[in-house]
Amino acid sequence: MSWLLRAFTLPGVELIMPILFPPFVRDRGNDVRHLLHRIGIRSARVDEKWRAYASLAESPNRNAFLRTLRSVIDSGGQSVSALDRIYLAAAVPTLIVWGDQDDIIPVAHAYAAHEAIPGSQLAIIEGAAHFVHAEQPERFVEILTEFMAATDAAAVEAGSYRELLHAQEATG
Repeated sequence: MSWLLRAFTLPGVELIMPILFPPFVRDRGNDVRHLLHRIGIRSARVDEKWRAYASLAESPNRNAFLRTLRSVIDSGGQSVSALDRIYLAAAVPTLIVWGDQDDIIPVAHAYAAHEAIPGSQLAIIEGAAHFVHAEQPERFVEILTEFMAATDAAAVEAGSYRELLHAQEATG
């Protein structure tokens, strides 16, 4: 996990966030972004990071962000893992698309998820970071379209998940 995300889990950070994410900076940044777009200067990666920053100018967004972040990350990094239940995804067609330059969630997580989900497909997009869908939309759509064309829908009922969970609990 990035050091910045870990830093946001520290006690008291909610007290300094209004200083770090003031509405007037968001507003002026939006003005600059619109100006740059009008003159043809664009970067999907920068746009997505700016949207994330700008959303934190509002108190309810900051609160939701911190609650979510602290539920899965602490100052030492990732504090929870889906690996104990990720096997349940094996019954559902799963496509994992990741950027090889992701500086927020390392690409190693993509490989671990792919290894843990039998039958999953993994696509690593070279040169993309965390926002692959925005950074390389044509490649992302191509991968998704190919996956959908070659994949049958899952036919899984809720009861079968219950059985899988009980079986897992009994063995381990």
